[in-house]
Amino acid sequence: PRIDDVVCYGQPTADSPLIADATVARAGGREVRYRWFLDDEEVAAGRSFAPDAAAVGRALRVEAAVGDAVAAKALGAVAPRVERPEHEARVSALGPRGDETTRVLTYNVLADAFRHTWDAGIHTHCPPELTRAERRLPL
Repeated sequence: PRIDDVVCYGQPTADSPLIADATVARAGGREVRYRWFLDDEEVAAGRSFAPDAAAVGRALRVEAAVGDAVAAKALGAVAPRVERPEHEARVSALGPRGDETTRVLTYNVLADAFRHTWDAGIHTHCPPELTRAERRLPL
């Protein structure tokens, strides 16, 4: 097996999930093992990871391995959580969430009206090249 590259969707921001993806040859995607490091200390395993507030300022790195092949990607320092007081007010107005509660929200994230949210760090899981109008509008 061989790993050609490992990429991460999203920017390292506190409380925002990141998803790693490895490009592999002669192996299946399910065989890839992912590990996450803060300042060279292993802190998590698995394809996704959400750094917490304690990780702010620390260097984040993701590593993908299959067999003896390993690839790593330095992601930079974890940034503080993007404060969104309007969002927090709307969520708290919904009241406490019980164990059996399911909330569903939908909106057109492709609409130009939401373009400002992509750069604000809200939709950090979406690669910037996919948010360009030339790509979105024909959809």
